[in-house]
Amino acid sequence: MSEMFNAKVESNDGRVVEIELSQVHPDAPSLAWFAQHNVLWLVGMPAFEHVYEGRTTSFRPAGPLGVEIGAFDAVFKDDEGNAFISRYFDVETDLVRGNYNDDNVGERFAQAGLEFDPDDYVLTADVVQLVRGILRVKLTAKDPKWVQHLPAGRTWSL
Repeated sequence: MSEMFNAKVESNDGRVVEIELSQVHPDAPSLAWFAQHNVLWLVGMPAFEHVYEGRTTSFRPAGPLGVEIGAFDAVFKDDEGNAFISRYFDVETDLVRGNYNDDNVGERFAQAGLEFDPDDYVLTADVVQLVRGILRVKLTAKDPKWVQHLPAGRTWSL
């Protein structure tokens, strides 16, 4: 599976956590949709650790939020995710810039001051940094234990 987004904890004061979610892949789901339906995906994935045991691999909780979520697969239940999140966090989102895609990549190049040839362009990592979609998520935990797994500076991919 290709990574769709990168996440970085910008700050964590013990109760309020600010995360920047940035688009990596042009086919990533809409950041606006993500803000409405997948905050559990964002916060829940780092609440588990990947464990290698012989030839098998699994995920186990890496702190109180992981224990509360239960199974790693529960992180991906879009229909239940935000209801779960609302019991533990108040969430604010700010869509800084929507997704880039085949329809708007030329416009994004222009906004970034880059030349664009629709028949010959390359989305290298440095170019993606300039044209990517960005969503900022502010989580206010109802109990500080729910943000222990999110220290400032932590990064992960989704």
